[in-house]
Amino acid sequence: PLRLLRVLIDPGESGYESMGDVGLTPSGSLGALTRVSPRFMLPDGFAFDLPRGDIVIETTSEPIGRDAPVQPRVTFISARESDTRLVEARTLRIVPLRIRAGEAVTREVTLTLDRECDIIGVIVKGGAFVRAIDLAHHDATGCASAIIAISDFRLSLSEPWLLATPMHAEAGSTIEARFGFDNTEQNPLQPAKPPRDVVGGLPPDHEDASVVILLSPRNAR
Repeated sequence: PLRLLRVLIDPGESGYESMGDVGLTPSGSLGALTRVSPRFMLPDGFAFDLPRGDIVIETTSEPIGRDAPVQPRVTFISARESDTRLVEARTLRIVPLRIRAGEAVTREVTLTLDRECDIIGVIVKGGAFVRAIDLAHHDATGCASAIIAISDFRLSLSEPWLLATPMHAEAGSTIEARFGFDNTEQNPLQPAKPPRDVVGGLPPDHEDASVVILLSPRNAR
């Protein structure tokens, strides 16, 4: 049986900053569903492995001006015999995060791959203060290949990015994520008037921006 857990975040005790703060190597991110992308399917030949444990579902709701029941439903689709390559998730976040009032800044974080793998897709999450996200792969020679570039991020209109062709990445190469944060009055999603200092934490007053990269190691068949 699957158990739906409600996770309570206590920064003073656990050290977690926000919902979805699952560390660098979560035990198994299973993708994301949104109102513009209600179905998430890995490419042919790839599958998630579900070890024994709990399934944790995080939901984000938007105000609609009236009371309404929230009834999320998720259906799991079984892998086929030909879906033999397992997919792992790696998370990139800016930790610790602090954006001063009136500040618009770009912050970078880099992941060095310890194994040869294929990059399958990307899931982007964030609040009101992350406005742009660029993700690139750098090979051993320093040559960069863009993975995604988002210039006007809005979580309500976001959807998972699955690459049309998986991107090969050698062991020792890097993935760099650049987050563009805007804590100024010009930010159309700014929740505070006037702006206040922002740290990593729960939206809407703070920021929980992260990028989850879906990878398939070449030796995991």
